[in-house]
Amino acid sequence: MLTVNNILVFDCTDEGVERLVREGKIRRFASKLPKATFWSTHVAPRLAANESALLLPTFNDWVAAPIASGGHMPGQFVSVSSSSPFVPAGRLDGVPTGLALQSTQDKIFTSVDALIIALRGHVAATDNRQKEERLALDVLANVKMFERYVLDRLIVNIQRAITNKERNRPEGESYYGPGATLDWTRDIVASLATELPLTRLYKKVAAIHDFCRCNRFDTPNRDTTRGMRIGTEKYSLAEDNHWIANQRSLNNSIWAGKSGSAMDMVYAAKQIGINDDDSLAALAFCIVAFFHFMPTSQSSTHTYHEVMTGATSVHEGINTFYKAAEVPGGQDVFRQLQSRPSLWKPDDSVQRCPSCNTTFGVFTRKHHCRACGGIFCANCSKETKVVPMPAIRPGKAPETGNLRVCKSCASG
Repeated sequence: MLTVNNILVFDCTDEGVERLVREGKIRRFASKLPKATFWSTHVAPRLAANESALLLPTFNDWVAAPIASGGHMPGQFVSVSSSSPFVPAGRLDGVPTGLALQSTQDKIFTSVDALIIALRGHVAATDNRQKEERLALDVLANVKMFERYVLDRLIVNIQRAITNKERNRPEGESYYGPGATLDWTRDIVASLATELPLTRLYKKVAAIHDFCRCNRFDTPNRDTTRGMRIGTEKYSLAEDNHWIANQRSLNNSIWAGKSGSAMDMVYAAKQIGINDDDSLAALAFCIVAFFHFMPTSQSSTHTYHEVMTGATSVHEGINTFYKAAEVPGGQDVFRQLQSRPSLWKPDDSVQRCPSCNTTFGVFTRKHHCRACGGIFCANCSKETKVVPMPAIRPGKAPETGNLRVCKSCASG
């Protein structure tokens, strides 16, 4: 639904709009205009001669996008457009996907000028949005590496903190709906092992975010996200905000402002023992892909620059992977990550094997994987392979030849 200065812009019958108001699915408004009339009378006269045809498709897309109808993620979405191409959450071509994917927006502008700035910025960012899509697809194609590098380690650390009663366990339905809801009493990594890559990526990042919301970490610099939106409207950017204006000037794709969720997840990871630059950068790229596959109209729910500027404001070391005016290729990211060896985990940092959950003790010794530096039981680290860059072991020279590795590194 698109509202400009309290004028509802719609693409269906007047009776249909009134019915949605009566049913409480959309808010009341001061006045309403069909999209064609609004465009011709309010927008087109303010545009350069060649701009109207360039911006009109995006405007039509924003009008057609549906909104959630009451409650959080109820799985039912409505649109004031009779030609909306979107489908309810968790469904793809009428078939349930098992994920809590959204296609919603309730986009509000305080003036026609603000709408035009947003339309121009969105069109100018077309190339960068395509680069973001390639990056997200590359992350998905290499999700196993990202799981080994950071996602699974972080989730294991989270579940250990919950078991030790150091942190609270998320209860009830996931923030991202029933499709992302997990049984936190089970080993999450093991329970998702047979799922498809997109499902694993989506549910694991959703689980990390649910953990953040449950524990309410005091994330530093969180207030830097304030003033980027019109009130509490998630997809309505304040075009006069300095950060928004700067992103527009760089032709960056922006949609909902700097990601506070990314800030929370990176900060939570640091509190749960994931502190190195590479791992936190890898987490940020997973968050980018996560939000990309939860689309809102023509854009990701949070875009690459929204995630990365949030992440770097919490952990400055991620800046080695991020440049404010560029979207990297996925393979460049992977080469940068893989060019740095992992660190040897301290013996006292692990009490259970992260692969099978066996408790270490007199009869169950700890063994280090020479590739990722993690600690596993003998059964979960009995394979060997040549490791190009063995994990760094402080005070020890790198090993060579066929080395002990964990099951994940053996198959990676």
